[in-house]
Amino acid sequence: MAGAAAAAAAMMLLAACGGNSGGGDRQSQDRLSQKEYSTRLNAICTDYNDFVDSVAAPNSMAEVGPWVDKLLPKFEETVSEARKLNPPADREAAANKFLSIGDQEADLLEDVRAAAKDDDAEKVLELQRRGAKLDARSDELARQLGANDCATS
Repeated sequence: MAGAAAAAAAMMLLAACGGNSGGGDRQSQDRLSQKEYSTRLNAICTDYNDFVDSVAAPNSMAEVGPWVDKLLPKFEETVSEARKLNPPADREAAANKFLSIGDQEADLLEDVRAAAKDDDAEKVLELQRRGAKLDARSDELARQLGANDCATS
């Protein structure tokens, strides 16, 4: 039972990582308008969300590690794509925070994979709780950025 709950917690964590990560790699380009920025960011997150929906969810602790292995590269790609966008100047601080949370979530997912490999259901559940706090902040920032498709709730 704890293994199934931990698998579900890991699934919620990775699915909730809508797409994010620190702004230093942005291409030197003109800033996007708010509308263009939010449109592009939403498209990036929609692509990620569709990918997550296409991957079968884990049903046991043994399936969590391989599941994270499938999704984490796409998550990291999503973060990288979001990082390339040049937000409007008045949204840059929020965008950088949003992206930073994505980096933290990627690190957390690596920890989830390791905990699942060790069959440590308690650790996976602890990591899910930490992830939920990051997700709440990420969702708030996504909405500020006009990127509701990047918010999980």
